[in-house]
Amino acid sequence: MYRNSHRPDCGCGCKKRPAVQPIAQQPIARPHHHVQPIVCPPLCRYTDSYTQREVPYIQPLININRQHIVDVPKTYYEEINQNVVVSPAQNQNPFGGRNRYPRC
Repeated sequence: MYRNSHRPDCGCGCKKRPAVQPIAQQPIARPHHHVQPIVCPPLCRYTDSYTQREVPYIQPLININRQHIVDVPKTYYEEINQNVVVSPAQNQNPFGGRNRYPRC
């Protein structure tokens, strides 16, 4: 835009005309009005890319073998031997002889 921008009819009063150089070697010319350029702060362009990274999570597992106690009744018999004398008057066995199981 500013290359060779000096024209005789620009109205600034300067009569200098820059020398024309080939485009490949011609430097970028500044405006011919001799104004200090305003330098803006740089703009940042970001190009984001993402890469996966494995993060190990350690989760301890505790195996617990539990043994539950359940009360179950179990009957044990204790034998008691008694000697009982039965008189013949109490003997009521219809078949004669003694009763096998006397009454308590």
